[in-house]
Amino acid sequence: MCAHAADARHVEHEYVVERVSDLDGVMDAADVVSDAFEIPPEWVRSKLGPTFPDLPGADVFLTRREGRALAARGTGRSGSTVGIYAVGTRLAHRCRGAAAAAVSVALDHHVRTGAHLLGLLSDPAAKPLYASLGFAVVDHAQMWRVDGP
Repeated sequence: MCAHAADARHVEHEYVVERVSDLDGVMDAADVVSDAFEIPPEWVRSKLGPTFPDLPGADVFLTRREGRALAARGTGRSGSTVGIYAVGTRLAHRCRGAAAAAVSVALDHHVRTGAHLLGLLSDPAAKPLYASLGFAVVDHAQMWRVDGP
């Protein structure tokens, strides 16, 4: 799915959403992604690692309520193009607006700082969420896998 900056929509929400800039915040995001996708937390933490906050063009946005991280969203930026990755919400908090809040704040940030095109790959079930934020389907990706030994 893709959105042009002019089509990005802000969603009003009651959550605290922060752009994470330290390792503790990145590890909170790793825990959310682990829960959201049912992946071992050690694996997710090892993929992000201690240097993630220093990567140019990489950002993480966390949705919190009462200090607890509920949803996370990662972005990668090259010039005025932004890719959206690893949008996840803890299983116990889905369908309550936490992911929409994280995506909305991240879109606001990137559009405000000069992004013109925003793109993501998504499960078809999330299409209503992204459509509500101004995204439109531009293609249907196919999934490929390599079978193990």
